[in-house]
Amino acid sequence: PIFHGAEATELLLLNQAFTHQVVTPGEFIIRRGGQAETVYFLIKGMLHIFDEQEIKLAELFEGSIVGEVAMLLGCAHTFDAMASTTCDVLCLDIVDFRRMQSAFPTFTARLERRAAVLYGPNWRVDGDPRQGIPTNTGPGCLPVVNPLKPP
Repeated sequence: PIFHGAEATELLLLNQAFTHQVVTPGEFIIRRGGQAETVYFLIKGMLHIFDEQEIKLAELFEGSIVGEVAMLLGCAHTFDAMASTTCDVLCLDIVDFRRMQSAFPTFTARLERRAAVLYGPNWRVDGDPRQGIPTNTGPGCLPVVNPLKPP
């Protein structure tokens, strides 16, 4: 559904940009605190989403997208995403993600509409109290910490 109504040229560019990855059970594709560098489109399998206490927050199935909110907001992830079965994922790295945003503003608009449906209309500014995320950092985001710069 996320690509419903997309232009043929947009779909062609996406097809060229995607890389395929097989993720084995127990393998993490996203780690809490890691900078968003890839958006994952789950084609087959199941992923589990965990918070910092390793409490399972969600199960994601075919058709799910993971990592797009942190990528849109340019921040670090607030969760871990682990394969619970063998998964086939299509990966869109940050360079190609930004290229898609530049070339096709509707690409960004569709992802933003999806985020608003999942997280509410204030998804860009509302924190997630379940995960101890303060207001104005956005769901799925932690402030990016530069390990080379003292706090």
